[in-house]
Amino acid sequence: MIKVRFNAPGVFPFSEEVPEGTGILVGRRPDLASVDRTSVPVSTLRPVPVPSGLVSENHLLVWNHGGELFLRDLKSTNGSQWNLAPGELVRARSGGEVEIELAGGGEGLQKP
Repeated sequence: MIKVRFNAPGVFPFSEEVPEGTGILVGRRPDLASVDRTSVPVSTLRPVPVPSGLVSENHLLVWNHGGELFLRDLKSTNGSQWNLAPGELVRARSGGEVEIELAGGGEGLQKP
């Protein structure tokens, strides 16, 4: 299991656990039906809404495959700390915990 800690503008930092073989769709209004599931080798994908106007509706896809964390930017407007090109895949790390900045971090915090 990998714990992912998110920071997003206007939202308190929050964490999500991503067990092996699962993934999360992070966005302002994540829509699972819009994700090409053939490109994500997981059995379970769940939405993680982030109530920030600087986070895209479908912002980032995160999944744990073989104990390694993978990220794919979903053509987000404001990006993440990795500055991924739309559709670009990156292997973030294996095991433990990783922190992700969405659209510039968490200034002006409010509870989600």
